[in-house]
Amino acid sequence: MFDNFRPTIPPQQERDIFAGFQPKAEPPAQERAVQRQPEHDAQPLRAGGVRGAVERYAKALDAIQQTRAQGMDTMPHQREAFDRARDALDAIRPEGSSDLNSAFRSSPELVREAAEGRGQAAVRAMQLETEIRMDPFQRADRFVEGWQQLQRHHAELVRDGNFRGAKSAAQQMAGMAKSLERDAQLESVLGLRSRELGIEVGQQVGRSLSHDLTSSIPFDHGRDISRGMSR
Repeated sequence: MFDNFRPTIPPQQERDIFAGFQPKAEPPAQERAVQRQPEHDAQPLRAGGVRGAVERYAKALDAIQQTRAQGMDTMPHQREAFDRARDALDAIRPEGSSDLNSAFRSSPELVREAAEGRGQAAVRAMQLETEIRMDPFQRADRFVEGWQQLQRHHAELVRDGNFRGAKSAAQQMAGMAKSLERDAQLESVLGLRSRELGIEVGQQVGRSLSHDLTSSIPFDHGRDISRGMSR
């Protein structure tokens, strides 16, 4: 009925539409909240110390992840921003970027959270990763847990006939075994827990645990990987 109806405003009325308007001395609470919003958004940029470095690193990483999620390559300016954020974090906290990456792998949701200026949880997770890195016994706990998970996963894949997936799991196990060659302290601690890793004491005859673990990887594809790594 009123689809095409448009009210006609007399010229004089149109000119005087704001006549006599006096703004209030203080805007409503909702408007004040909107006015304060830019200050809140800028807070992560002003954050200093470790938390600020963590949030800037997460922001740079999040930008790269979003670009890749769209099927595009990382842009040069994104890589530069990431490198600067990484170097700044490592300058404040040696190996901080490595520890933070470990935390992000365990809890990917922390990346976006820290990128949005809520980096407290990411800082705590990074600190935990630092403690684990510095403590060979905690590193051993994580290694044993990861190895046993891969063993179970590998067995399930073989049982289901998914040999491609089983080969991928074996490759991950081979990578873990290889990593012990760069961590003699961890290898020494794990030597006391060889049975938890599926290695019987009698199997170790003057060989390294890294070699024993690689040799224990089920099926031929595991041993093929071992030969490939030793070349």
